[in-house]
Amino acid sequence: TVPSGGDQPVSVSVHDGLLYALNAGGDGNVSGFRVRNGRLTPLVGSTRALSGPGTAPAQVAISPDGDQLVVTEKATSLIDVYQLDHRGAPWSQVAVKSSGSTPFGFAFTPSGRLAVSEAGPSALSTYAVGRGGLRTLAASVGNDPSLADVIRMVHPRPETAGRAGFYAWLIDKPADIGSLPQ
Repeated sequence: TVPSGGDQPVSVSVHDGLLYALNAGGDGNVSGFRVRNGRLTPLVGSTRALSGPGTAPAQVAISPDGDQLVVTEKATSLIDVYQLDHRGAPWSQVAVKSSGSTPFGFAFTPSGRLAVSEAGPSALSTYAVGRGGLRTLAASVGNDPSLADVIRMVHPRPETAGRAGFYAWLIDKPADIGSLPQ
């Protein structure tokens, strides 16, 4: 057993031998570890505070490219984005207001976008994740999303020019009319 780097661990994320624990107790924090031969070794300099006390953190995840660490905070409606250095340690943090209240569970889509469930409005928002934090792509899509809303959220990779044209047309992006299906 290895201490989690804080109190009351509520979520973990693993990516390429890097593990982060999200601790909800006290003021809350994230703490990193290296996973080697089935053993955890604390990552020096990786423990970072959340946006403040009483955040009620829900989930932590390392981005698919390993460059960011994301945490949702239910009580503050913030999403924390930590930039990770070449060792996997955080070197900067941006706290971004969620599009809807009470950001909770989330996942990265195959295209690397962040899809966040929002418990307050029973909705889902999607974001592009980068060095500057988050950019909202679809905000608080509710229980009855349109096909255009779903395409904005999931951002599928079309396999044909016709499908690419249709998706672009549907979400009001420039589309080659000649490529649209008949």
